[in-house]
Amino acid sequence: MKALRVCMLMAALVLPPLVAGAATSDDRHGKTLSWRYTVRPGDTLINIAARYLAHVGQWPEIQRDNAIDDSSRLVPGTVLRIPVAMLRRAPADVVLENVSGDVRWRLPGADWQMAGRGQRLPAGSRLETLAGASVLLRLADGGTVRLSANSSLEFDTLGAYAGGLMVDTRLRLQQGQAEIFANPDRGGGRYLRIYTPSAQAAVRGTQFRIGVDGGVTWQETLSGQVAVSAAGRRVSVPAGQGTVARRGEPPLRPVTLPPAPETSGFPTHFGHSPVRFPLPALGAAKAWLGEVVLNESFDRVLFSERSDGEWLTFPDLPTGGYVLRLRGVDANGLQGRVSTHRFVVALLPASPSVVSQAHAPDGGHCCYRRFPKG
Repeated sequence: MKALRVCMLMAALVLPPLVAGAATSDDRHGKTLSWRYTVRPGDTLINIAARYLAHVGQWPEIQRDNAIDDSSRLVPGTVLRIPVAMLRRAPADVVLENVSGDVRWRLPGADWQMAGRGQRLPAGSRLETLAGASVLLRLADGGTVRLSANSSLEFDTLGAYAGGLMVDTRLRLQQGQAEIFANPDRGGGRYLRIYTPSAQAAVRGTQFRIGVDGGVTWQETLSGQVAVSAAGRRVSVPAGQGTVARRGEPPLRPVTLPPAPETSGFPTHFGHSPVRFPLPALGAAKAWLGEVVLNESFDRVLFSERSDGEWLTFPDLPTGGYVLRLRGVDANGLQGRVSTHRFVVALLPASPSVVSQAHAPDGGHCCYRRFPKG
């Protein structure tokens, strides 16, 4: 299988506001990140500062910047802009919710350690997935990052501000591929940025994939909208579309991603392993990418295989239930919409060349041949 893609991209996420406050870029200064706080009955600038600022004595700056006449008489509903740099900050770890295969981590200057499920990684850590491995990360804002095999991710900044009303997460993806489900609750005050050396993307949505191989950046929007910038040009990529940005070149005009393949006719019960699926005609796709997972939430990837032929074969699987996640890959290397297909492996004793008939518990049946590896 072709090595999974290395991403060179920066993503920034700004989503709808909370009742209390939200993160937003400052329109006047462009680069200053501000928090918008909505005044409640009984609020004064001093008690707001006491609750949320790192230094209470900075409240006069809030008064000046927001043109407040009386610091002790604030009108409920008034929106105050407060620079994020003033807010009280607490560290926010990343949690490894699921780990499959060999995944390792380290702090700067320290030795590599193997990572495990439930482990918390602080800011400054670097996480790597080795060949055949994957990991599901839970961010402090409730979002998730699914990191594929052969990926490297650094946790640059992990901070919670204003008692958790705002979360600022900055990650550096050095290589590999990630699928991000950002801000699933659609709350405000969630700011996510992913940095890499060659391109950048501004995200206003919930789910997208990013990846790079050989200096080529791919971006695929699954829901919401992503703005991708490179070489001085910016394109907006809506859900169901993707773009490619080659190093030193502007991103291509967004194109429609390959549709989800039809898998309803795929076999559902296998009496032998390895398992083999007959692939549909390629159509607009140039290849198929399939993953075997333990459940449809994609928490743990067991195998990932690519094929441009008529069959997709996975290594030996023990008896049990699985889910196949299948998507097409187009001529640009963009991966399409995903179809899922449940199947069961119920191993029966048989010689490698014998065709066996596996009877399903529901009375159905289908014939399968055990094909030798290679």
